[in-house]
Amino acid sequence: MKLLITISIFLTLFKISFSETYLSDRIWGKGIIAFNLGAQQSYYDVPVEGIACFDKEKKEVGKIKILDNQPFIVHSNGSKTKLELKDFERVGYEPAYLRFYDSKNHFAKVLEQTYDLELWISIDSASNASAYTYLDLIKKTQNKEWAIVTGQKCLTVWDNNDSLGCINNTHINPEGYGIDIIFLGEFNKNLAKVSIKIFDFEDYMVLEPAQPARVITEYTGWVKLIDKNGFPNIWYYWDAY
Repeated sequence: MKLLITISIFLTLFKISFSETYLSDRIWGKGIIAFNLGAQQSYYDVPVEGIACFDKEKKEVGKIKILDNQPFIVHSNGSKTKLELKDFERVGYEPAYLRFYDSKNHFAKVLEQTYDLELWISIDSASNASAYTYLDLIKKTQNKEWAIVTGQKCLTVWDNNDSLGCINNTHINPEGYGIDIIFLGEFNKNLAKVSIKIFDFEDYMVLEPAQPARVITEYTGWVKLIDKNGFPNIWYYWDAY
């Protein structure tokens, strides 16, 4: 019981601290930009040489760089502007990726929460960058740990056209149990087939249990991955709330 209380306090403090600096008023954008060089620096998926930024006329105006483990844009005149963390998105235990807010003609619009002016980066083959919508990203990395995102009280599970019920978001609506959402590898457009496991809460919260947590209920169905705005209904566990 002491372990359970300690974990609960830690998770609450972590949630408050992280939410205040990162997740408050979250603006998702359309997706994330991943660089295919394996050359990010520390916390951010930013190549060592930086990322060239262009204005709306596609004239280069500076580079995104990591300086002292912080993201900046170094302008063409040598001045620097620190970037908002909200212009990046964590993906599980991977680095933080740049969000993009629009894309056209092999360019992606970025840094919308740092700048009022339009800034774009190249996402053609020469830039070694790939743009992923949230739907593409969830399908691509379906083996992560998942949770319902903040702002959603529950997520409906469907069997054909019939509702099997709504999974409560236990992070904002504690119900005395834990939930695992497990992908089964089947997709139909915006829908994914999942297995839902609902566990005894005290068993679920023990870090190194002597035996697996007791399953209260288990069933399969379909969930909508993305809402009408293109934003995730579920997200990687540690970054969902």
